[in-house]
This record gives sequence, C-alpha cells and structure tokens, in this order.
Amino acid sequence: MGGPSTVSQVKESWRLLRPDLFFLCETKRKKGFVKTVARQLRVDQNWFCVEPQGKSGGLFLCWSNEVKVLNIVPSYFSLEVEVLQPSDGSSIWVIFVYCSSQIRERVEQWDFFLKARPNWGNLWIIGGDFNDICGHEEKKGGRRRSHSSFDFFNSFIGNMGMKEISSLGNETTWANNRVGEGFVKEKLDRFFGSLDWLSNFPNAISQVNFRSSSDHCMICLDSSPFKKPLKKRFFFDKRWLHRERIDEVVQKSWCVDFSGVPMYRVQSKISECRIRLLKWSSNFRNLSNARMKLLNLDLDLERKKGGERDWNKWHKLKREMDVEYLQEEQYWKQKARIQWLKEGDKNSKFFHALTLQRRKNNKDL
Repeated sequence: MGGPSTVSQVKESWRLLRPDLFFLCETKRKKGFVKTVARQLRVDQNWFCVEPQGKSGGLFLCWSNEVKVLNIVPSYFSLEVEVLQPSDGSSIWVIFVYCSSQIRERVEQWDFFLKARPNWGNLWIIGGDFNDICGHEEKKGGRRRSHSSFDFFNSFIGNMGMKEISSLGNETTWANNRVGEGFVKEKLDRFFGSLDWLSNFPNAISQVNFRSSSDHCMICLDSSPFKKPLKKRFFFDKRWLHRERIDEVVQKSWCVDFSGVPMYRVQSKISECRIRLLKWSSNFRNLSNARMKLLNLDLDLERKKGGERDWNKWHKLKREMDVEYLQEEQYWKQKARIQWLKEGDKNSKFFHALTLQRRKNNKDL
C-alpha cells in the first residue's frame, strides 16, 4: 500500500467492481494505516487485517453490507472466512492466502490447509498468492526449473481435491520488472474451488487485470458473471461550475415547457436539467476516462514486452497514471458536497460522517 497511486487504485477497484469480498496481501502496513484505508472505502466495521511481520507480509479484508461474515480464522499467511448464504441459511468458506516464497515454509503452509480443509465442509474456494506454479508453461524468463520442483504444488492441489477456476485475461499474474535478461513473469495468483462449489457455480470466472501500482495483477472472481448491472445515481459534480456553458445548459432545460400541475412541472424541469447536464458533461468526463484507459493500455503493452520494454517510457507512463488517479481522487472527495478544508487530507472523520449522514437523509426522504 506504499505506492503513490496504490490506495487510489484500491478505492477505484472497490467503487467500480462493488465486490462482496475484497482482499489485499503484502500490505506492509500497520493497523492504523489500514484503518484509514478502510475509512476511505466507507466499509464501516466490515473489515479485518493482519499486521505485517517486520517489514513484510500483512493482510487486509473488507466486505460489502450485503455480505454476512460469520467467522474469520486468521493466520499471518491466510484468512479463512465463513460467509452466510441467504438463500438457504448454509455457509461457504472463502480462504485467502499469501504463501511464502521459501519452499520449505510454503510446504508447511500447504499442510496447514490440508488439515484445516475438513472444517470448511463441501462448499469452499481458496485463492490468492500461492507463490508457486504448476509447470514450465506458467513461467517466462529466468532460470529453468526442474520438473520435480513442481511436484509439491501439484500434489497439494490433488490432495486438496480442488480444481482451478477458469480465468480470463493475462496468462501470468506477477513480474519482477527487471531490465533485460533478468526479467521474469509467472502465474503465482489464482483461485481454486471444491468440486461441490464448482458444481453449484458452473459459470464462475476469474478475471486477471493488470494494475500499474503493483507487480501482481488483480484477480476478480465472479461466481455469477451474468448479473444485471445496477442503475447509477445522478451526481452533480461541483467542478462543472467552473466549466463554460453550464449556465446555458441549465437555463435552456429550465425553459422547456411542461403541462400539468405545478409540482409535476417542477419535477419534469429537474429531470430535464439532469438529462442535459449528463449529456453535456459526458464530453469532458469521457475524455478523463479515455485518458486513464489509454494510459493503462500503454502500460499493459509495455508490460507484455517483459524485460525488453522501454523503461523510460514505462516510468513516465506510471507517473502520468499517478497524476490521473490523484485527480480522480479529488473528484470523489467532492462527493462529500463540501469544499475540503485541507488538501490531501485522507483521514477526515468529519467528511466520512457527513457522507453517511447525507445517505441516511436521502433514505429518510
């Protein structure tokens, strides 16, 4: 969580994807900092963390209000999470892992999961950074491993009685970002499911998404990939007040004549104003989105070149992406609907409380 745009990208992922569960490993941050991030994500008490050991490790989990977490069994390298299924009152276990880079310790951790598995019942999934691969096809660059070195991980998978969940996107999930022949990329992160879980969720897909703030890709598991998207609520962006022609847009929409009782006519004018503002603002709002998508695409293209990438261009693109995320963060700060008293204040109880209070008032109305 220490990079310039890491927290911004975490917040963006939480806001856009709206996941039920959100897990980060190797946070390298104490509980105080993680609590600040949780406050920015506005998850209230729906979060849990394991502090790092020295300067390495650290786990963070948060979940939406729609999810009922029944139990969390923590260790320094995993979180075993029991989640209620509202449909029938049963539970599913979701296990998040961050395995060691040292083979001896990693094998001990796998033995830990084998012993814990009976506690999970028949419906469970396990995913995260396993820090190992199944074969040569999952590694590009670096020293070639012996065939026998894959036996431990493949035996663990077989003994667990699980199957990897189908994935889309990048074939590898991690890169060391070293120049030239020292460049290595591997598939270290993935999700597995028990056979019963896979039978209950046959359409489940994991999406591998590149994130510029980390050397690992983000893995998004969707158990029901055909859900209907939620309708977005209208939000007036105060930055519009500094744009040209906004007065004209509002005036023209308010001058549209509607028939009916006075209250209906007022509501119709407000609706017309909202529609015209959205149409008018889409031009420059889309430019900002397009800019971020283009930067992310350029970064992804450079990433795929491995150690032969243009490293000057790579670092320049990352700096530009950091700037874009900073501007995007300023946009979301404005959702508190009041000017910030101090630029860069990312830990304000006042603004958090203000937003929660507005939400409550809107529900009461």
